[in-house]
Amino acid sequence: MNKLQLDLLLFISIVFLLALANPTISCAGVAKGEVVSAHGNIIKLNIGSDKGIKENDTGRVFYTITIDRKEKSIYVARFKITHISQNSSMAQIEEKTGEVRVGHPAEVTIKEGGLVVRAEPPGASVFINGRSVGTSPYIKSEMSPGSYTIRIVKEEYETFEKELNVEVGKTVEVTAQLKRKEPKPGDIFKDPTIGMEFVWVPGGCFEMGDLFRDIPAVEEETVHQVCVDSFWMGKYEVTQGQWERVMGSNPSQFRSGDNYPVEMVSWDDVQVFTQRLNQRSGKNYRLPTEAEWEYAARSGGRREKWAGTSSESSLGEYAWFDKNSSGRTHPVGEKLPNGLGLFDMTGNVWEWVEDWYDENYYKKSPQRNPKGPNSGIQKLFRGGCWENWW
Repeated sequence: MNKLQLDLLLFISIVFLLALANPTISCAGVAKGEVVSAHGNIIKLNIGSDKGIKENDTGRVFYTITIDRKEKSIYVARFKITHISQNSSMAQIEEKTGEVRVGHPAEVTIKEGGLVVRAEPPGASVFINGRSVGTSPYIKSEMSPGSYTIRIVKEEYETFEKELNVEVGKTVEVTAQLKRKEPKPGDIFKDPTIGMEFVWVPGGCFEMGDLFRDIPAVEEETVHQVCVDSFWMGKYEVTQGQWERVMGSNPSQFRSGDNYPVEMVSWDDVQVFTQRLNQRSGKNYRLPTEAEWEYAARSGGRREKWAGTSSESSLGEYAWFDKNSSGRTHPVGEKLPNGLGLFDMTGNVWEWVEDWYDENYYKKSPQRNPKGPNSGIQKLFRGGCWENWW
């Protein structure tokens, strides 16, 4: 071999090594780490899926030297990722020009981006550009660069939407704290346990007390401003059928059918009923407070004398009372509802509320969400019944 041939071979070798040390990467990023173990042609890297790599990605091992105060990378080996975990990966060496050692720097070529979607509470449906892709937490390690619309949907929560760009070699993380959706006025919720329906009552402030009394009111009826938060209210009085399915018995005097209101029950009986219903349904049902009851009965705090009306001539369209009841109860929901869609809030049967009775409580009760006195000797009931006269 003459000198010219030797020089030519050296030139080709140098060019080849430089080409391997600086491969051309089109539309790609790089995940960097190092070799943490090496056994033959199998190496382990401290580069994992958290850096956006995936199986079959390729990369290189090299080391750095300093020449004339300039750092230079020397190619050692080319590899392909065979197994991957969150923080590490295993790779098969496909070509090498030297010995691969622990501590050698390594780089993995990433040709795509990644996306991680998390939501609280979890289990929300994830949509990408209008297409359902799964539930949160959602992880996609292979995602083409570009613009995307991420939508996160969960029942009873407001929809979360975000525009984002995925870039080569980068993982975009989206974290959504979903806000519980407040129902609209008049929305209905039906409990699957016993079929009881509830109407959404938007909160607000109102004048509580006897608004229509012509003579000075006693302390227990003094008009005062009260504000209540939003809540669900039973659309109908609890029926005998619903009571019997939960309690196993029917204490009512007028046993004419499952759709008649349950009566002859004490406040303590109602506590047992709600406790058992909560255990079966997983919900947190309770009696309304007196303030909640009056606010709901008056169609959201309107100036109404009876639930749904202030006209005595039309009272019979809304309530069962002594003039039209024939001396007994009637099936729930046969009269007109009030402005919130609640039935029989006036008449048919008396309705228990959560509060203790105290004739002086109105003078000292808090303005927001009053819950009644801490103790007493008698619980309150409201609304009148089939034998009342107004």
